[in-house]
Amino acid sequence: MAPLLAAAVPDGTQVSTRFVSRPGFVESLTAREATILTLILGGATNREAARSLGISPRTVEFHRANIMQKSGARNLAELMLMTLGGSIQLHSP
Repeated sequence: MAPLLAAAVPDGTQVSTRFVSRPGFVESLTAREATILTLILGGATNREAARSLGISPRTVEFHRANIMQKSGARNLAELMLMTLGGSIQLHSP
């Protein structure tokens, strides 16, 4: 599968790129991490996810940090792109 272009530079300026892909990271998640990932990607805040699972927001933050580490994503936007599947090419400023 060819990489998807996540951003375009209309003026043709050269920028460095980075491929966001960690195949199999979803399979490395625990059941709780997978549930929290689903809630977060669905737009839930840490507090909303915690409320729906009956746990503290701090516990959600702990699981979310584990998800970010396992995925290698630098932020939530990258994590969302990674879950779309395949390699996604990002432009760095």
